[in-house]
Amino acid sequence: MKKIRIKEFSQRITVFVRTETGRDSEDYPTYTDTDLFTTWAKVETDGAEEAEMQKAAFDGSRIVFTIRFRRAPVLDNTLFVRHDGLDYAIVGIDPCDFDRTYIKIHAKRVVLQ
Repeated sequence: MKKIRIKEFSQRITVFVRTETGRDSEDYPTYTDTDLFTTWAKVETDGAEEAEMQKAAFDGSRIVFTIRFRRAPVLDNTLFVRHDGLDYAIVGIDPCDFDRTYIKIHAKRVVLQ
C-alpha cells in the first residue's frame, strides 16, 4: 500500500446517524440527523475496474473516505457521511494499515425523496 501523507487529508466530512421521525403529508418518511463527529479526510472515488472486479455495475456515486484517528471511532454500516453537502451511506469499513491508525470508509450516495 502506498504511504498516506497527512497533507492529503484536505476535505472535511461529518459522520452522523439518521433516524426516522415520522411521515409527512404525502406519506414520505421524515428524518432527523444527529452528528457524531467531524474530521479531515482523504476523498477518492471508486474506479470502474474495482466495481467490475466485485461483479457490480459501475456507479460514479461510490466514494472512499480515508480518515486518521487516535482513538478508534465506532463505525458501522448504519451510519452516514456528509461531504460537500451530499449524504453517503456507509457500505464498508476497512482498516488500511497494520497499526490501525487509518480507516477507509466505503460509501454510496444517498438521495432522499
